[in-house]
Amino acid sequence: MVKDEAATLGFVSYLTKPVATSNSVMVDILLDAGAVLYCKTNVPQTLFVCGGMNNVFGYTLNPHKLCLTPSGSSSGEGALVGFRGSILGVGTDIGGSIRAPSLCCGTFGFKPTANRLPYGGQQELIRKGWPGVVPALGPLAQSPQDLTYFVRSIIETEPWRRDESALYAPWREIPQKSTLKIGLWAGDAEFPLHPPMQRALNGAAAALEAAGHQIKRIQTPIQLRRAAEIFALSSRLDTKNSIFQFLADGDEEPIPALIEIFQGISTRNKESSADDIWEFNSQRSDYRSVWHWTWMESDIDVLLCPPSRTTAVPHGKYGVPWYTMIWNLLDCPAAVIPFLHADKTLDAQEMDGLYK
Repeated sequence: MVKDEAATLGFVSYLTKPVATSNSVMVDILLDAGAVLYCKTNVPQTLFVCGGMNNVFGYTLNPHKLCLTPSGSSSGEGALVGFRGSILGVGTDIGGSIRAPSLCCGTFGFKPTANRLPYGGQQELIRKGWPGVVPALGPLAQSPQDLTYFVRSIIETEPWRRDESALYAPWREIPQKSTLKIGLWAGDAEFPLHPPMQRALNGAAAALEAAGHQIKRIQTPIQLRRAAEIFALSSRLDTKNSIFQFLADGDEEPIPALIEIFQGISTRNKESSADDIWEFNSQRSDYRSVWHWTWMESDIDVLLCPPSRTTAVPHGKYGVPWYTMIWNLLDCPAAVIPFLHADKTLDAQEMDGLYK
C-alpha cells in the first residue's frame, strides 16, 4: 500500500474503497532506504490468476511478445522489470505470483518463507487470522545479486520491530561451499514438461555438473495433484470474505482464467467449520513431513526443478500453477533463475498428444 494511492487488487468494487492513509511497512522501509517509487503496476482480477487481466485496467502484456501472458499475479511488475523499465520490483506470492511472472518475462524472482519480509499494511484480500496458505513478499530483479541485496537490506532494518507478523530472523552469512549437492526433480509425469522447459532443466543440470557440483535425481512419493488438493482445502476456509462476493459487489463476472483455477474448489455457498481447518492443517502437515524426509534422506543442499510445464503462453491460458503452488503449501523459499530461451528449431518435436 502506498499512501494516497488506490489499491484495487483487480476488483471493480475496490474502486470505491478510500485511498490508503499510510504506507505499508515495506514501503516505509524502502523509502527510508532511499528507494524511488515512481509507479504501481497491474495485477489480475482477484490476484488468484496467473495472468494480467482485470476489468479496471485491462490486460498487462508480455514485453517480449505482446500476444503472450506475463503471468501473474505480479504481472505488471514482471513486465516492467522484464523490459528493464525498472531495475527491481516487489511482488506478492501465494501460489507462484512472483515466480510465474519471472519465468514468463525473463527476470530473477524470489519468494521467501511467509513473513520473512514484512507484509504488514497491505491491502486486505483475506481476513486477518486466515488459517490457510498465506502470501509472501519478495523481489523481482535483474540478477541474483540484486535479489540478495534487496532481501539483506530489508532484513538488516529489523522489520519485526515495525511489523508484529514479521519473523525475527536476522540476516546470516552462510559459508559458501565449493561443491554443492543439488537435487534434480524432473517433474511430475502427470504434468510433463514441454520441450523448451525440459531442455532448459537438462541444460542447467549438465552445466552445474560440469562446474563440479554433484547432481542427485530425486523421486517424490507424493505428486503435484495431491498438493493442489490440499491447497484447495485452504481456499475453502474463507467464506465470509469470499473473492466471489467482492466480484458481485462490483457487478462483474469472474474472468475465464479465474473460473478455470477455481473449478471444483469454489468457496461460494460453502460454510467452513473448525473441522475443515483441522483437516487442512493435518493434511498439510503430512505432506510437509514427506517432503522433509525426502530432502533429509537425499542429503542435498538445494533442489533444481521446473517452475512450470511450459514457457509463456497466450493470454488466459496459463491455468493452474502446478509447479509453483507446491512451495507455498510447504512454505519453502523458492526462486526462478532465467536460463535459455524457447527455440522453434531446437524444441521442434512431434506433439502426439502428450502435451495437450
